[in-house]
Amino acid sequence: MGQNVGVIINAAGSAGPVLAVPEAAVFAHADGRTYVAKVTGATTEVDIPVRIGVTGDGYVQVTPIGGGTLAPGDQVVTGENYAVTGPGARLGGAGPRPLDG
Repeated sequence: MGQNVGVIINAAGSAGPVLAVPEAAVFAHADGRTYVAKVTGATTEVDIPVRIGVTGDGYVQVTPIGGGTLAPGDQVVTGENYAVTGPGARLGGAGPRPLDG
């Protein structure tokens, strides 16, 4: 008694590195499936169907399904009516964001 104790609880984890996007980049269509909008050109976006995995620190693990492809460094869209931002952009504003892998 009379001692301070610290406790760390890991609610979820992965066995290794995962492909992750900001939570704001994941959305659902009317079909109930989840998607990420990948930027493929200056103004072109392609909806990639994904399976959701672990989440943490504002990011969510995604696994492309149905023939879609995502890779570390791909740009994804967060939010609506976004403004394209520079390569040093971080979370907090809308616009394309590079994937973390």
